Amino acid sequence: MNKLDTNPEHALLGSILMNNEQYYQALEHINGPEDFQSPKNAELFRGLSEMIENGMEADPVTVCEYSREQEHLDDLETKFLAKCVNSCPAIGRGRYYAEYVKKNSMRDEMAEVLEDIDPYNTQQSPSDLIGGTISELERISERKSNLSIQPVSAGLQELNEMVGTAHERGKPDGWIRTGFGALDSRINYLAPSDFVMLTAKSGVGKTTFTMNVADYVADNEGPVFIYTGEMAGYEIAIKMIAMESGVEIDDMLKGRMNADDWERYKRACKLLEQKDIYIVTGTDTRLSDFKAAVRRAKKEHDCVLCILDYIQLIKGPPGIEENQWLNMLSSEVMGMTNDIQIPIMAISRTNKRGGVYGASELEFDCNYHLYLSVCYDKDDKYGKVDNGKRLLAVRKARLAEGGVIELMFQGGCSRFSEEGF
Repeated sequence: MNKLDTNPEHALLGSILMNNEQYYQALEHINGPEDFQSPKNAELFRGLSEMIENGMEADPVTVCEYSREQEHLDDLETKFLAKCVNSCPAIGRGRYYAEYVKKNSMRDEMAEVLEDIDPYNTQQSPSDLIGGTISELERISERKSNLSIQPVSAGLQELNEMVGTAHERGKPDGWIRTGFGALDSRINYLAPSDFVMLTAKSGVGKTTFTMNVADYVADNEGPVFIYTGEMAGYEIAIKMIAMESGVEIDDMLKGRMNADDWERYKRACKLLEQKDIYIVTGTDTRLSDFKAAVRRAKKEHDCVLCILDYIQLIKGPPGIEENQWLNMLSSEVMGMTNDIQIPIMAISRTNKRGGVYGASELEFDCNYHLYLSVCYDKDDKYGKVDNGKRLLAVRKARLAEGGVIELMFQGGCSRFSEEGF
């Protein structure tokens, strides 16, 4: 039997050696070492799996040393590891290499089954021979599948724990408040696997709203991770300072602070230094970069919320149209929240009807779709006047009632409140 090309295996192993986050990408498609055709490649994947699952850094040097220390692993020489690294044309494409590894593994097993078929075997009828072959091919498909079928009762234990803690403490363990009571009552808090879309027209305050949520969560629930392509680090900091101090951003930047403002500014700076808020800024972002950053934020800082500003900054593979990519992205983000167990609140540009710009799937796949709009006051002289009134519509809520929430927006000091509408 002709063995298939093992270059995808080397490329996958090389991508993991250069970026350990690619290991988790690979597990979305392959089951383990058994999917590798080359025993040596399977041995390397086994070693990588042991190291990464135990929180160890796996690179060519550490893997080589680890294999020498472990009796159950064959020595993995540096030359072989270097070959894998050199076989990887692009670090962030582990998922695609894993797909090829899985396909090649299935083809290899299928070839073995088909090679054993003897159409002239008089001991079996043609129909029995065909039926047996089909059964063997179906078993291969079942073994290679990452899906598991469970009874509906499998979720009862988790549900009972959630309902019990909600009865005792007002919400299930691990679910977080946003800081806006009216919103929490309409979405039943944020669960670890929630994907929330926030849309609004430009200038309405959608980024500021998420900063308010981040500030509350960091003070009351746990660390927060902000991934932004819209703002630099100092822009996030100045919004947080304005929020804490009540000093308007315009006064800070134009040197109009009085003695009292300076004192409030200094106190807010000290508070900000102590907040568990972590950020990544950048404008050229791939999905693998975003996933790796979120996974690190969860692992290293135990972040309980991720703010993504904004979702359209995540770029797809070359050659895919934007609308097609954004539709694919929805399932990717949903998978992330379930896999990493961290709610993601993503900001989106809006289309003419107030929906998610460029992709209907993003709007349909999210757990909650929030739409922030201006509630204008009427003025006979000037027509519509923006006096800071905002309406936050919960347009979609899977496990809650939804509805509309009234908020007041103080743009100068980056604050949202539920009072004074």
